[in-house]
Amino acid sequence: VWALLLFNPLRRAIAQDNDATFKLTIGILIGLFGVGAASVYERMVFTGLLAWDSSYRISSTFSSMHTGDGPIDVWLAASIPLLGILLIHRRWPTLLPVTIGMGLLSLYTLMATASRGPLIAVVIAIGAGFLGLLATRPGWRRGAFISAVGVGVFVLISMMGLPMLSQ
Repeated sequence: VWALLLFNPLRRAIAQDNDATFKLTIGILIGLFGVGAASVYERMVFTGLLAWDSSYRISSTFSSMHTGDGPIDVWLAASIPLLGILLIHRRWPTLLPVTIGMGLLSLYTLMATASRGPLIAVVIAIGAGFLGLLATRPGWRRGAFISAVGVGVFVLISMMGLPMLSQ
C-alpha cells in the first residue's frame, strides 16, 4: 500500500529532477550502511567479528526478528544490488572507494545473517546488472574493465558463500 501511495510523488520528483533516482539510491544506501554498522556491532558484542562457528544469526536494526528472519534478508537482497548505481554514475571514479567499502560491509552483513536465500538473490542480481551494463555501455575498454570487476566480485561472493551453501 505504501509503495502505491508513494508512486505518483516519486514519479513527479523524477520528472522534475534529473538526479532524483541517484538521491533516492543514496538514501537507501545510507540505510544499508546503518544496517551494516549495527550488524558489525552486534556480531562484535555477541560472538566476535570473525567467529563463524557460532549459530548466532544477527537481527541488526530489525526489531521484529528472532535471530534471523525474512525482513533483513529482503532488505539486503533489495538494497545491495543498488551499489551498482554508484558504478554507472558520471562521478564513478570518486565514488569507487565508497562503493568498495559499502560492498565489503554489505557482504559481511549478508554472511552474518547465515541465510542462503539473499546470498543467491544478490549473486543473481549482480550478474544480471553486469550483463545489462555491458549490453548498454559503448566502448569495449570500459566494458572490459567493468566485466573484470564484475567477475572478481562474483568470484569473491561465490567463494564467501560456498561454505554457507554447503550446509
